[in-house]
This record gives sequence, C-alpha cells and structure tokens, in this order.
Amino acid sequence: HICAVTDRLAQQGYVALAPNYYHRSTQNLDLPYNDQGMMEGRRHKALTTRKTLLADGLACMQHLDQLHTVKTGSPL
Repeated sequence: HICAVTDRLAQQGYVALAPNYYHRSTQNLDLPYNDQGMMEGRRHKALTTRKTLLADGLACMQHLDQLHTVKTGSPL
C-alpha cells in the first residue's frame, strides 16, 4: 500500500520516497493487511529504535537535498 501511494504521488509530479525503516531486521518487507501481517509487522517494529528511525529519516532528507531535480521551498 505504501509503495502504491508513493507511486501515485510521483505520477502527480511530486518527489516521493518510501524508505524501508525495517531494513535492519529484514529486506524488502511486504506484508499483507491481515492479522498475520500485522503481527509480523509489529515484530519488526519492536526491533527498531527511535535513534535508527530518526537517522534513516535524516538520511532520506539528505539524499533528497542532493538531487538536482528536487526543488526546495517552504513546507506546506
């Protein structure tokens, strides 16, 4: 679902990024929206920390800042 939303934003001309915040515990996490998927998602969430989430978010912002196709400006 997150990738689909990100793709729709990009199709509208926005820069869109869907970081994998769980890359430290698994690669390419893609879970169904059901009880089993929610349980597995919570397991990976428990393996993340505030520090790593903030570091990943900052890395994403730094990456976007380096792209010549990204226009900077005031947030909405």
